[in-house]
Amino acid sequence: MKFVATAIALLVAFVACSGTVEAPPPTRDVDATVQTAVAQALPTLTPTAMPDIDATIEAGMAATMAAIPPTPVPQETSTSVPTPIPVPTPLPTSTPTPRPTAITSPTPTSNGGLRPRSEWTEENPATLQELEAEIEKYRGSSFGFMSFGGAYQSAQWQAYLAPFQRKFGIQIIGDTGESHRMIPAMVATNNYTSHVMDIGGRELHRQIALGNLEELDMSVVDNRNHIETVRTRYGGGGAWSTVLAYNTDVFPEGTIKDWRAFFDRGNFPGTRSVGETYSYGGSWLPALLAIDPSRLDDPEWRTRLGAPTDEDVQAALAYWKANPPDNFWYTGSDCPQFLIAGENVMCTAWSGRIFEPQREGEPLGICWECGHLVGTRLFAMAEGLKEANPQAFEIGQLFIAWTGHPEINAQIALYDQWANPYGPVNLKSAEYLDTPEFDEARAAIPTSSTNIPYAIFEDVKLSSEKSGEWEKLWNRYVDGVGG
Repeated sequence: MKFVATAIALLVAFVACSGTVEAPPPTRDVDATVQTAVAQALPTLTPTAMPDIDATIEAGMAATMAAIPPTPVPQETSTSVPTPIPVPTPLPTSTPTPRPTAITSPTPTSNGGLRPRSEWTEENPATLQELEAEIEKYRGSSFGFMSFGGAYQSAQWQAYLAPFQRKFGIQIIGDTGESHRMIPAMVATNNYTSHVMDIGGRELHRQIALGNLEELDMSVVDNRNHIETVRTRYGGGGAWSTVLAYNTDVFPEGTIKDWRAFFDRGNFPGTRSVGETYSYGGSWLPALLAIDPSRLDDPEWRTRLGAPTDEDVQAALAYWKANPPDNFWYTGSDCPQFLIAGENVMCTAWSGRIFEPQREGEPLGICWECGHLVGTRLFAMAEGLKEANPQAFEIGQLFIAWTGHPEINAQIALYDQWANPYGPVNLKSAEYLDTPEFDEARAAIPTSSTNIPYAIFEDVKLSSEKSGEWEKLWNRYVDGVGG
């Protein structure tokens, strides 16, 4: 024990004299090559001095830790972006979303310059040039678009989506679905898998009543010249018509002059077909104009034909009961097929479904001058998107505004299949439809200068409110005819 005590005393004395103790070497050497490689790969990682630890030990620990490769950080993936659908021009499957870039020298307007966003007003909304300058700020971004697919969505792609994507470098991610189901689901779950959605005019007003749509900024979206029945704070899109179609081999063009011919089997023999549901056939208009064709020239009646009273509906239903059709059609392609096959000589039809076989040389005609009921489809966004994804809302709103300008809105009329020719909802588009590029389609565009004098604009708000009641009335009638 004395020996041990003596040894300790000597050690303490030595420390007191020297003042320092040499630090022990690190317990683990790190290969110099590894240290060099790590230092080159991570030049910015400089060890920070730790308190109360000898500098030599710090160096050894830092070298040891540097030799351990860092753990990779998993990359975040998104689940809220809908799966891209096939489109005429392939979309990139993944595009990074950089920060919006600054605009570069936009084309000045006639007043010598572009107004800043703060100066846009509802009375004097953004011009097309001002919109395009604003959209440029979002170059490199993306948004989701949903429609119901097929040839119609293909036409939308060619008319609006592809040009927008090319011009502004904004990726559009396509999806298909039923907006009347998807919109309430998105609002309920706060999960916005699409941002701009195509929706029918009647359904638009139903969703407005349910509080399911985002209001748009009308200093951005200029709908002052849109068809009045869809001049809302919620969207804008395209127009189509329910028409009287017939076989021109049976009745040469010009023979049929009004809706009385559809019900006059003595002078116009042959079988007739109408849409099986009220929403397919525009069911009251044919009867109301057959009762008195001069109503088409009466301003009061023109409004009333698009928004019939309960008395008008009962009068139309009584006329249908006295003059029933021979059969009903169930899909848009039925009418032209029935006419071509000789199964019917006349039918109510969607205007676009007649144009394509006409262009292919089939003997089909449309009596525009008889009067046609203009329906609409629009673009809208689900309530809550503005808060959940402000950038997607803003880009979507700018897209809706851009497609609503007359020269852009007119483009839907150029593209093929049953969506050709959908007409624009901006009534100022008519002057663009009179240019040579629209020569082939003009005669079949519902809102062209040729056909708009005979157009009856459906009051889609009233139709939305009355749809349940009117469907029941029509369905009972159809069941009675079938029985």
